Amino acid sequence: MHLKRWITGLVALPFLIYIIIKGGVLFSVFIGLLALIGFWEYTRVVFSDSRENARGFLVLVGYLFIPMITWAAHYHAAGLMFHIFSLYFIVTALLSVLLYKNDRLVYEITKKTVLGIVYIPVLLAYLILIRDGEQMQGQSGSF
Repeated sequence: MHLKRWITGLVALPFLIYIIIKGGVLFSVFIGLLALIGFWEYTRVVFSDSRENARGFLVLVGYLFIPMITWAAHYHAAGLMFHIFSLYFIVTALLSVLLYKNDRLVYEITKKTVLGIVYIPVLLAYLILIRDGEQMQGQSGSF
């Protein structure tokens, strides 16, 4: 039934193993791409209704912050990841209040967008920190 998916998975498995073993920039870029694809899928599912006007700009801001979160994880700066997320939250809240103050559903849209950033890119960025765990030993202020 899902023969094409199985074949694709079996063909992609050696590349995935190589990326995980190699680590470094290649792994970080891979995780960043997964985060972008995951956030795109998340927004397609969560915003399946017709509120395109408000969600479009807020989701675009989310796409801009995903590479920054991944970059911070690549440089083993978990504290910076949280600062970037906090900045994203502030920017999203300000844009919601200033641009969409007359839209009754803006709170719901903002909540779902912020949750998507926590749920996908931030958690995936921790894979980078876990993968490079030995390099993080002795770094103070990382949590």
